[in-house]
Amino acid sequence: MTDEVKWIRMKVGMFDGNSFKKIKRAKIGGVSYRDKLTAVWFELLDLAGKCNHDGYLIDDNEIPYESFEDIAVMLDREEKEIELCMTFFI
Repeated sequence: MTDEVKWIRMKVGMFDGNSFKKIKRAKIGGVSYRDKLTAVWFELLDLAGKCNHDGYLIDDNEIPYESFEDIAVMLDREEKEIELCMTFFI
């Protein structure tokens, strides 16, 4: 798309919604993943804004990101980390 996105909108009180309440309480193997899930959530919003394809994650060549590895590279995170977060979000 040709229109450049410079801002993403966030809603005041968004952390009070059911989705973020689940993120705040997320534990895997007894370990809290609250901060990691929140950070990755915002990184995904930023990436979707950069892609500017109605929320779809598509690279500059119009090719969709098809794997956790693709997304991990774009977010500069480990693939296992992205897999864990995406599995939780889904």
